[in-house]
Amino acid sequence: MIHVVDGFVSVNGQEIYYRDYPREDTETIIFLHYGSGNLSMWNAMLPNFLDNFRVITCDLRGHGHSSKPVRGYHIDDLADDISILIDRLSVVKAYIVGSSLGMDTAVSLAARYPEKVLAIMGEGGFANEFGPYGKTNDPQAFEEFKRKFRERRASHIPPVYSSIETRIEATRLFYQQNDWEFNDAVVESIKYSTTELTEGKFVDTFANHAMDEIIEVYFELKMENYHQKIKCPVAFFPDTEDMQNPNVKNSVVEFQKMLPYSKVIVINGSMHPMASFAKPEFFSQEILKFIEETKHIIKK
Repeated sequence: MIHVVDGFVSVNGQEIYYRDYPREDTETIIFLHYGSGNLSMWNAMLPNFLDNFRVITCDLRGHGHSSKPVRGYHIDDLADDISILIDRLSVVKAYIVGSSLGMDTAVSLAARYPEKVLAIMGEGGFANEFGPYGKTNDPQAFEEFKRKFRERRASHIPPVYSSIETRIEATRLFYQQNDWEFNDAVVESIKYSTTELTEGKFVDTFANHAMDEIIEVYFELKMENYHQKIKCPVAFFPDTEDMQNPNVKNSVVEFQKMLPYSKVIVINGSMHPMASFAKPEFFSQEILKFIEETKHIIKK
């Protein structure tokens, strides 16, 4: 039976929920989920790491069982939380694996707390929304994109479901429409993130106001300001669609020039940020390979 310790850690006035799979005399890997996700998204991958690593997962603020403050969703805020979590759980240094928002949080953590990070790996961190290192460099097109996105967010009302099963079915249809992988791991994640408000009214535990601020942060985020400071190895995991965008492909090349050691591993057959669901074995094995090949250059 796998031993797990779970609970809350108070960080920066917030309660961050975590799960710790302790293993003595081994290195630590911390997994950080994508925006609107939760710690259960990694469950299909964890068996690949539990025999040889201490593994820690957590719900970022605004997500899952963690606190949901009105403000404080910049990647630096999230990285500050993880930095304190690392201290509270008596971790000296850790590998950080992230998905989307989780990877961008890892980028901030590596740039601002280099003494706590061995390497970062994940889906994200390889392009801004706008600018010379952005998905688009057209100011007019970007302003129109922001306007339309803000309009959609302003009119968005988080759905209420009559049961967990109803939410699972609605999500299945949404995934099917977007040609995303829908499997038992996705269902497990949905169940984890669903709470009952009152009898017969079920909602996502993810805070809607958190997404509003996260999006605004991304409109202005400049990842080059972080990559220029990172000293540890970095593995980028874009998907096929990411690399078909010439602007993203260019930003990956330029960010790699800023980093002392990096690698790009394309995840075929998965859409961002679904790799942990669609390609758990591939994602896991490439992470393990990257850890092995960078051991000689990491300062412990």
